[in-house]
Amino acid sequence: MPREKRYLTWDDRRMIEKMHNKGAKNNEIAFYLEVHESTISRELKRGRTYIRDYMWAEIEVYSAQKAQAHADYQNTAKGRPLKIGNNWDLVRHLENEILSGKSPDIIINQLKREGRKPFSTNTFYRYIDSGLIFSRISNKHLLEKPTRKPRGKKEPKSTRSPSGRSIELRPRDILSRSAPGHWEMDCVIGKSYGKKEAVLVLTERKTRFEIIRKLPDKTTASVVRALRSIRREYSMLVFSTVTVDNGMEFSDCANMQKVLNATFYYCHPFCSSERGSNERMNRMIRRFFPKGQSLKNVTNADCKRVQDWLNSYPRKILHYQTPVELLQKDFPDLPIPPSPTFSTTKILQHY
Repeated sequence: MPREKRYLTWDDRRMIEKMHNKGAKNNEIAFYLEVHESTISRELKRGRTYIRDYMWAEIEVYSAQKAQAHADYQNTAKGRPLKIGNNWDLVRHLENEILSGKSPDIIINQLKREGRKPFSTNTFYRYIDSGLIFSRISNKHLLEKPTRKPRGKKEPKSTRSPSGRSIELRPRDILSRSAPGHWEMDCVIGKSYGKKEAVLVLTERKTRFEIIRKLPDKTTASVVRALRSIRREYSMLVFSTVTVDNGMEFSDCANMQKVLNATFYYCHPFCSSERGSNERMNRMIRRFFPKGQSLKNVTNADCKRVQDWLNSYPRKILHYQTPVELLQKDFPDLPIPPSPTFSTTKILQHY
């Protein structure tokens, strides 16, 4: 399925860097990222740089950072022309007013009362932030802004190449939750000290059906073994796509895709909301395995009991049906879990 976004992203460039510097051909990179081969050819020219090997020989490589810096610079030339235009008299007037101690909002509204308002207060603030228009003033000359706390955080960038496809390449129709077979996956850990053991959690996006497995440790080998066991037990289910975070336990993308015969997509860094259903189910699992408690004594039988309870629990978002009821409509061979006969308090007594 062709990608919907036209421009390459930071994650795309990190993947190009990883594949190109390992010797992949342009057509292989283009096929993986679902773009035209000429796009990759032009991108490699923009990010071309040179390093030296241990023999001090010069080697040509692709730098995602250099290519992203070039793209960011090119984007500064886009957009509508500046409202201030070439009105240098207005620039000097605004600078003098700011230096006299007035706020941008007061200055703009005084000009409005005189019938010559040039632009809005927000535009004035953006011009000052840019640092490209006014030579004598900056944010430090404003009365209150230098002491204000920023409202939001800058979106973090990944520090390493993604292990597989970015979530930006995931088909848009998955968001509708109209078809089964699209999953989200995560690991739930115990107390921070000695957190070797973990619980692998898979959540089906349409029905919120849950699969839980105990892991002896958070390694790629343990995750692949658990997925192989899940594939054997739930051979009647479809695993079309799986969305995961960038944890090291999910870095063996090739083997995980081979075991489940599914396409894996990786979320942006620190964006757990891109696996919202999975995170919500993790909160419910924490009723049985609270934070701060070790998972050392938890068995797969305990995980199965919690799984059966969750899958037999009616949900408001499912119109008070249970996940297993909804999934059985698409997969009649799915076994009905036994009716849960324990409470949260009883299962916690074991740990």
